[in-house]
Amino acid sequence: MSERRTTRVPLPSGVELAVDIYTADSGTVDDEPCGALIAVHGFGSGRRGGKIEELGTALPALGWTVIALDLQGHGDSGGGFDLTTVARSIGDVRRVAELPEFRDAPRRALVGSSFGGVVAAWAAVEDPTLCDRLALIAPAFGFLDRYLLTLPDDERAAWEGGATHALRVPHLAGQELAASVLNDRTRHSWRRLAELLVTPTLIIHGLRDETVPWQATIDFTDASERDDLDVILLGGGDHRLAEQMGELTHHIYRFASGNDSCHTRPDN
Repeated sequence: MSERRTTRVPLPSGVELAVDIYTADSGTVDDEPCGALIAVHGFGSGRRGGKIEELGTALPALGWTVIALDLQGHGDSGGGFDLTTVARSIGDVRRVAELPEFRDAPRRALVGSSFGGVVAAWAAVEDPTLCDRLALIAPAFGFLDRYLLTLPDDERAAWEGGATHALRVPHLAGQELAASVLNDRTRHSWRRLAELLVTPTLIIHGLRDETVPWQATIDFTDASERDDLDVILLGGGDHRLAEQMGELTHHIYRFASGNDSCHTRPDN
């Protein structure tokens, strides 16, 4: 298993981000690493979720350094959960991208899961030089709009009117979000993202995903005019994709590496 080193990355605000770095193994092709990727977790998750740990276990043996962060308000990072927005999270990713392990890599990729997929994609929009390739796992396009539709009218109106909202999501029960979070619906809408994204992108989505419907990915690709936006739909996959980890890792590795893959398919 690859070495995992944990570090703290300071933000201008004084908040620190917890970051794991899984270093590419030595003995790669020409004794050089293939590249580095930053993995961005989902809403309410963290840097040691199943998908990210799988990437951190498998890819270093294939020449890729994997860098995983806890976004502000999550895991071991500072900051308040209630102000979790796409905009703030983009800043977290861009700060971590300044680490030399990523900045100086011969290839650079961003990988985002669910909410992290939206964050990674917008980070690539704001700085098209940030990465060479973008891989999105069940990206949560339009998640705020869908969630609002599940709320009682009075509760939705109160949140939209400026009140703090207590989430009605089982694994996040008791967590609150500020009204300012709703600005993501317009400032970082999926339709604007489809218009602005120019980075070669792969989207992987499970057809049994009950958290983020796979149709959201199809709607996004239909709204995009890019020829370099590829989609893989996994027939047996739910939102966690726990039973498709090996397949997921393989697709991300091959896409991030480009046509001249540095190594062969992962054994797992």
